[in-house]
Amino acid sequence: MIAVIVKCMQSSENGDLQTVCVESLDFMNTLQLSEKQWKNYEPEKAFTRLCAIGSTLHTGTLQQIIFLINIHDVHWAIIEVNGVNRSISYADTLGWNSPTHNINAIRHWLSCLNLSGFNEANTLQHDKQQDSFSCKIAAINTIKHTVFHDPLFDNDRAFSLCMDKFLDLAHDHLEV
Repeated sequence: MIAVIVKCMQSSENGDLQTVCVESLDFMNTLQLSEKQWKNYEPEKAFTRLCAIGSTLHTGTLQQIIFLINIHDVHWAIIEVNGVNRSISYADTLGWNSPTHNINAIRHWLSCLNLSGFNEANTLQHDKQQDSFSCKIAAINTIKHTVFHDPLFDNDRAFSLCMDKFLDLAHDHLEV
C-alpha cells in the first residue's frame, strides 16, 4: 500500500512532493536495530537507506518523512519527522499514547545526523476509528490525507477505503 502512494507521488506534477518521503515499515524496523549495529552507522549496510534519507534531511532537500509503525504487533499508526518545524508527530486513530521507545529511536537517528531540537507535536490530522480492525486502512488514509489532501478516514467510509486499497493492490498485481 505504501508502494502505491510512492508511485502516485512520483507520477504527480506537484513539485512540493519532492520534499516529502513516504517510507514503509522497514524504516522504523531499521531505526530499532541493535546498539552494536548503531555503532557502525555509516558503514553498516542495514543503514544505507537511513543514511541516504538522513543526508537529504540534513541538507534540507527533504523536509518531511512519513512512515508506518506497528505497535505491539497489533496496531498501526503513523509518525512524521518534519525538518522544517523540527518536530516528530504521532498519529494514532485509537488515541494511544505516543510510543516512547520509537520516538527515542528517531531522536537517536537524528542525533547521528547532528540534528537536534526535534520536539513532539500533533500536526498530523486523523480521525478516530470505532472498531478494532481498521487501523491500517486509517493509517494509510492519514498518509494520503497528509500528502494528497484526500478526505480523512471516518467509520462510515471504512469499507470503501478497504475496497479502494484492495483495488490499488489488484491493479498493481495485474500490471505486472
